[in-house]
Amino acid sequence: MDAYIQYWRMFSGFLPVFITATAVLTAVCAVVWWKRVRGSQQDAAKNSLLEWAASFVLLSALFMTLTPTRTHIRYHFDASIEVGMIYSGGVESMINLLLFVPFVILLQIRFRRVSRLYILLAACSISAIIEGLQYALPIGRVAAVHDFILNTFGSLVGVIIGGLATSMTKSVQSRGDVKEG
Repeated sequence: MDAYIQYWRMFSGFLPVFITATAVLTAVCAVVWWKRVRGSQQDAAKNSLLEWAASFVLLSALFMTLTPTRTHIRYHFDASIEVGMIYSGGVESMINLLLFVPFVILLQIRFRRVSRLYILLAACSISAIIEGLQYALPIGRVAAVHDFILNTFGSLVGVIIGGLATSMTKSVQSRGDVKEG
């Protein structure tokens, strides 16, 4: 419970920024959706909603990982890889593991024709950029290899779940096409 209180203290001051960014994101996606509907794109609402959700999840991940702490110092890069820390890291390890799962699932569903490998590489690249920014900026964050490993593993889990979701929707759609024909 102390970890949750610590996270609340850390992020509560930045909630107005996060809420404003969410409102701007929603407005931009609403304009995109409106333009798609005017252009009579078939799946305008679904695509816009998936893009909004993926953007919101990515915005949330950036908010959680790049919010400055109260100590504005640069930490050294933590290049140690400890299997025990990955397995017994508690809340932080679980957050790093789950951080990219919904983002990758949403990308997989939205961009079905894009290779799963490309989506995985995109998520890993975003994770590497986040760790690089944590190292380069004096925001009081520690860039660590085990965070990148957990983010990558979470992205892989997201690719698997997203692949299952898209294959299930394809099979349901194909059964619906057979019944109609």
